[in-house]
Amino acid sequence: MTVRSLALEDHFQHPRNVGSIPAGAPGLVQGRVGSHGEGVLIELGLRLEGPRVAEARFKAFACGHTIACCSWVSEWVVGKSVREAEALDAATLVVALALPADKVRSADWAVRAVAAALRDATPDGVK
Repeated sequence: MTVRSLALEDHFQHPRNVGSIPAGAPGLVQGRVGSHGEGVLIELGLRLEGPRVAEARFKAFACGHTIACCSWVSEWVVGKSVREAEALDAATLVVALALPADKVRSADWAVRAVAAALRDATPDGVK
């Protein structure tokens, strides 16, 4: 019998913040990780207002666990400072979504997407 996390199932069945932030939006930073060849491709857009994330949107070609992680991250990151967002680690997602041990890589992908989006940000906002 498989124990399933209600939060995990909810974020997979009803992913939040799917889509993209319009190009050219003020404060937009974007990251892309993975590739179709790897079986995971995530595009994450964050709109910063000063040092805080005001909006997050993602697109993902991935398994359900990775989609759920991206959905959770897209909610969690809003309101966080750049530094707080940069400090996110996979262990936080594993606990929050009760990810099975064989799906920890899904959390890693989502965290890498946040880091990729923030590569063009400073603690005070967009470079």
